Amino acid sequence: MQLEYRVVLNPSKRHTHLPILVLLLAGSGCAALIYEIVWSQLLQLVIGSSGISFGLLLATYMGGLCVGSILLPRYVPSRIHPFKVYSVLEFGIGALGLLVLVGVPLVARLYAVFAPDAMTGGLIALILRGVIAGACLVPPTMLMGGSFPAIARSLQTSPEGVSWMGLLYGTNIAGAEVRS
Repeated sequence: MQLEYRVVLNPSKRHTHLPILVLLLAGSGCAALIYEIVWSQLLQLVIGSSGISFGLLLATYMGGLCVGSILLPRYVPSRIHPFKVYSVLEFGIGALGLLVLVGVPLVARLYAVFAPDAMTGGLIALILRGVIAGACLVPPTMLMGGSFPAIARSLQTSPEGVSWMGLLYGTNIAGAEVRS
């Protein structure tokens, strides 16, 4: 007995918006990884480029994605149209992305003033680096983390809807890998 796997590539008549969502999520994934690279390069100029600093940046970025994906379904009412939620999230990501670009030089000046001496800083310097990374990255990455759950609300939990969720999620990841 041979198992046959079939992926539904044609959207049903009531889901004619799905091909557009595929393109949107591919672009969103690509933009998210570009943001990650730009923000990590900018913040490394502020908090340093050691392994610990990069680990803090990556943990903050991924933690923000996780928190956003958990909080959106809990705090954004499902009665709001998913595409409105998605568009507000994407607009917010762009606005906060610009704010990070403008704000990092200011943060660099503050860090230079308040950063403890490397010889005496130790744990305090590490905590300060984490606070800076969190303040700069958590707000936009929380919005990024909420974008897929927002789009997933537009699909039904039928077998066809679940297969589309998988395709959309895979497209989001593939969009991020195109950048590589």
